[in-house]
Amino acid sequence: MKRGFTLIEVLVVVAIIALLISILIPSLAAARDAARSAKCLANTRDMATGVNTFASSHRSRFQLVTGASANPDPYSLGGPVADPRRSLYAYEAGPLPLGAQGPALLAWPVVLLREAGRRDLKQNAQWGVEADTAGDAKPTRQFESLVCPADDIKVATPHYPQTKSGKRWFGFLSYAVSEDITGDRVELGDPGGPVWKDGNMGGKAGGGERLQGMLDKVIRPSEVLLFVDGGARDAASDGKGNLIISRLARGPLLEYAEKQWNGRLPTQRHRRGTLNVTFADGHGSWTQRVSKTQTDSRLPDWAYVPRVRVSPYNSGTFPNLGN
Repeated sequence: MKRGFTLIEVLVVVAIIALLISILIPSLAAARDAARSAKCLANTRDMATGVNTFASSHRSRFQLVTGASANPDPYSLGGPVADPRRSLYAYEAGPLPLGAQGPALLAWPVVLLREAGRRDLKQNAQWGVEADTAGDAKPTRQFESLVCPADDIKVATPHYPQTKSGKRWFGFLSYAVSEDITGDRVELGDPGGPVWKDGNMGGKAGGGERLQGMLDKVIRPSEVLLFVDGGARDAASDGKGNLIISRLARGPLLEYAEKQWNGRLPTQRHRRGTLNVTFADGHGSWTQRVSKTQTDSRLPDWAYVPRVRVSPYNSGTFPNLGN
């Protein structure tokens, strides 16, 4: 005579399976997050390789990312000011738009893609689309080396270069770039220009100039960020969401820039509160957000370990609690 399972036995088996699942799911989630973080870290290291190869043929410079405010040709964005002979940076190939004084600077994501082997990319439109805001942009192509799999909002803007119509280029992008290093110099006295230097906030007397991509001018480049996880979550509301800057922050470190422009760094993207960084010396690594005691609400109550500087100059004395 055949004997089946009793109801109690079935319930016990179901309970055991449910228990095993409850134990395994957190482990699987942790493994998934670790894999995503590893891919992001690999991206930052690949970006470092791209920077090194680009700089080797461009006089130790990386691509100019933001242009001078007095630029006479919005399509070229800083080229006539920083690079009148158009020999220092990379530019779009092909026919010029009607009325343009010169070719447009290639957006920095396109430069990195080209250094990764995509030499067929010769215009910004091959990476992204032009739009007023991230909400209006509908990119049709995704390049995995520019996207962190843990990023849930992938459409962002590198801010520059603009299009001829004054709009911006939007594409799939999960990283932000240092304006302190890659921005063009601006007129003396422009409060939006100078960056933190030797204890002086950007826009104040004694502040340093943007470096126009000159990597060999960075002080202790092994601790200064060039690229970092960030920007995408803020791009819809902040046209400069993919720029990391130290100007007017109360200190030259990453946490001070984050405090001043909160929303640009996705601190919850990775489980351990880490951010992946491509440093100015060409290596990629991560830094972790840790809490610290802070009695002044104007200053961050966290720090990144290892320490990461945004300013490419010496730190000087900080925090600065001036206006």
